[in-house]
Amino acid sequence: MVLADADLDKAAQDAVEYSLSNSGQVCCSVERIYVAESVYDAFQALVTKYSANYKVGNGMEQGVKVGPLVSKMQRDIVARQVEDAVQKGGKILYESDIPKDAHEDASYFPVTVVADVTSEMNIYREE
Repeated sequence: MVLADADLDKAAQDAVEYSLSNSGQVCCSVERIYVAESVYDAFQALVTKYSANYKVGNGMEQGVKVGPLVSKMQRDIVARQVEDAVQKGGKILYESDIPKDAHEDASYFPVTVVADVTSEMNIYREE
């Protein structure tokens, strides 16, 4: 939860870091963030800014902070969840690039910031 009197910069940095640890595939990763309405826009802007610092690719390459998902099947699940959220009113605030040379079977998924998520969306209800 991010309350109105929170250190927004620290909260945004932590939200991004702990959401993307191990490509977001850690049982204790941040999955949802509830933000006070009065700081919602400012927090979104900071999360978007910090997310842009997370490059997707081969973890052995310098500068890469987010590797592939565990499988193509998991990549497809996440893609469906994001698509469902957008269809139901969610907004994509940021979506990174993935390696240009990644083949179709690669399990890279872009760093994606989705806002305005509701409990009606699969991304909210499914792991």
